[in-house]
Amino acid sequence: MKRKTILFILIISFFATLLPVVAQTNDDIIRVRIERPYERITAQSTVRSYIRFYVQFDVLPFMQDGEVFIPLRRVAEALGVETHWDEDARTISHVNHEGFAGSLVVDYDNVLIVHDRAFVQLWHLGESLGLNVYWDSGANTVVLTTPLVRFTPEPAIMVWLSATGGSYHTRNDCGAMVPGNARRVSRRQARADGYTACRNCWR
Repeated sequence: MKRKTILFILIISFFATLLPVVAQTNDDIIRVRIERPYERITAQSTVRSYIRFYVQFDVLPFMQDGEVFIPLRRVAEALGVETHWDEDARTISHVNHEGFAGSLVVDYDNVLIVHDRAFVQLWHLGESLGLNVYWDSGANTVVLTTPLVRFTPEPAIMVWLSATGGSYHTRNDCGAMVPGNARRVSRRQARADGYTACRNCWR
């Protein structure tokens, strides 16, 4: 019984010594946050918003000689960028969904290959992908900001619904409709509610 008690105490003491190490390791983890700014422009106002999210890594970023190196593939996937490795030229080419293309040359200063994975130096990655880069040393976080996107929402198409029936109309007096009982909604809302276009007035 005494030997079991001593063994139990030794096990608890062993795991207790590991706790500070785990906490310190977690504090040293480098996180990468992507921010996508966009502006919604209407006649009344311009509103800027951000889509923010953290990149999930299977291989973590690391710091070497004071420089942060980030796994290219995961960041590229998060940004919707396709990459291709040319082993002969030792070049990584990339293109995004908007057709923006570029390349990275593996020169052992800006790009490192570790266990067949490409790690790109932080500032070099930003320049290559057209990103604004910010290093938050206090939070151990890399912030990658994409170029600002501006858009003007199209005006909603309005339609008429009768008191009965399952169609939407371009006017409130189509067929046997009673104008006073018709109500006006957006076509998007009418479709979402299951209405279909009238074959007589919607051509």
